[in-house]
Amino acid sequence: MTDWAERLINKVALNEHSAAQYIFALNYWSAWYELRYGCSLPLTEMPPAPVSRKAVIDFFNDHMIKVCQGQLTLEMAEPIKATLAKRGFNGRRAVVAPATTAFRIDVLRSIQKAQNLPFDKSVVAEHVSRIQASFRASQATLGHAPPSAVSLEYLLSRLLSACTKDHEGRRDAALILLLSYLSPRQVACLCMRDLLPGSVATNKGNIDAIDITINLPETKRQRLTPFIRVLEDEAIAIKEWGAIRELQVATQDAPFLIRETRVDHPVWLNEVWITKRLRLIAKQAGLIGSYHGAMCTPIKLRMAREHEYFEHSIQARLGRAMRIGISAALNNLERARDSIASAAPRDD
Repeated sequence: MTDWAERLINKVALNEHSAAQYIFALNYWSAWYELRYGCSLPLTEMPPAPVSRKAVIDFFNDHMIKVCQGQLTLEMAEPIKATLAKRGFNGRRAVVAPATTAFRIDVLRSIQKAQNLPFDKSVVAEHVSRIQASFRASQATLGHAPPSAVSLEYLLSRLLSACTKDHEGRRDAALILLLSYLSPRQVACLCMRDLLPGSVATNKGNIDAIDITINLPETKRQRLTPFIRVLEDEAIAIKEWGAIRELQVATQDAPFLIRETRVDHPVWLNEVWITKRLRLIAKQAGLIGSYHGAMCTPIKLRMAREHEYFEHSIQARLGRAMRIGISAALNNLERARDSIASAAPRDD
């Protein structure tokens, strides 16, 4: 069933984990389409054909969220919903999160773009907003207030406060900060040469900075800009561990992050160890539990960082737009004054 999906994703640059997610999303599309219309998904044909605009809208409508018998559920027909659950989709849950639906739509868009097939992007923003609104309204109907987003500052302050002041604690602090930018796999592969400490000149003077090369880019943004720049207190914390590593080793190929073994032999970190270590620190910081803000994971840290970046980007764009708008208004006012002055009668 996945042969056609694997063939389609060959034209999209994906790592192994993302490829598996794309294949699962495409298989979901295929199952839903077959149950909804009684025929195969057009993308499974040879050559592939685009999924129609109407089908995309129907997909959105089926995944709108409502309240039924005191529980959240989807708008789609019960037989379709039940069959999808039997086939292992949606985790046998009665409702699909809006983010999951948005991801499945984005997979379809990416695949059709890679195949040079048309996709009407105009329907996406409106219907994603409608799904999110239906989710919030349904939660409100049940008396469930949607939780506010946990800030990156809150997560980092709690995690860093649990780090000790010895070598291990300084390594943990660097690890936590790096995990807010990179995946565990990327962090595990960092070598000494991948981090370039320095400073950046600003209006307030020089501030600490450290540039980090991303050798294994996993997102489009990372592929376009394969490095990150960490500033101020975060840069200082990473530099402190870097200084310790410089005293321990002389080679640039040595791992940046290590752990000591019982025989005092340092070894590279791996993804599993990094994830377990973060969980241990999160537990010590009181971030393990059932309340909102608990269960701190690497992906949650990165999502918080991306949310912060998005918010800053939006604020910058709004500020720039306001400055441009004010400037344009002043220019228009000045031109209006000039035209009035030139048209005014003069006394000879």
